[in-house]
Amino acid sequence: MGISWTCKCGTWTQGPALLQALRLVEGFDVHNLGHMSADYVHLAVEGLKLAFADRDAWYGDPEFVDVPLDQLLSDAYTELRRPLIDMGTASAEARPGDPHTMEAVKADGVFCPGGPGTTTCVVADRWGNVVAATPSANVDRTRMDGGDAGVTYGNRLRSLNTTPGHPNCIQPGKRPRITLTPTLVLKDGKPAFAVSV
Repeated sequence: MGISWTCKCGTWTQGPALLQALRLVEGFDVHNLGHMSADYVHLAVEGLKLAFADRDAWYGDPEFVDVPLDQLLSDAYTELRRPLIDMGTASAEARPGDPHTMEAVKADGVFCPGGPGTTTCVVADRWGNVVAATPSANVDRTRMDGGDAGVTYGNRLRSLNTTPGHPNCIQPGKRPRITLTPTLVLKDGKPAFAVSV
């Protein structure tokens, strides 16, 4: 069968969120849902929503904050959060948990998420080279023409938080916690596929 690895960027991106989502859905009978059925997609989306809520509450530049990644990916925390996935209802709120106090939903953490704004590009060639990129400038590009080159600026620094004590709070030299997170899955040490989540 071989060994598979899912390679992700660190906690200054949303990289581990996919790993959290995979942990959450592994408790469901995914194989019997039917590939890309409504239930299959619903389960994936709800798992990602929970993981992204934790991302917003806990992820940050690990050179500046102690991200509780082991707890976020632990069996105990995953089992605590998994029942929040309701197969009959789509959650409209972001509901981060608390891996320190082992609360399924953090008492002061529920919020309504913002809108979309990122894309992805995955390219593979016949020689086995694979590139997964997640470009996003977090800006309204309808008002910019990019000048003669057609290239607009990026502004990921606005992803930093201004709330004192937040893991993603602005500090000199700190990388913002961003949503750009390409993924490469290896099987027996060779690229099997790439996605951007």
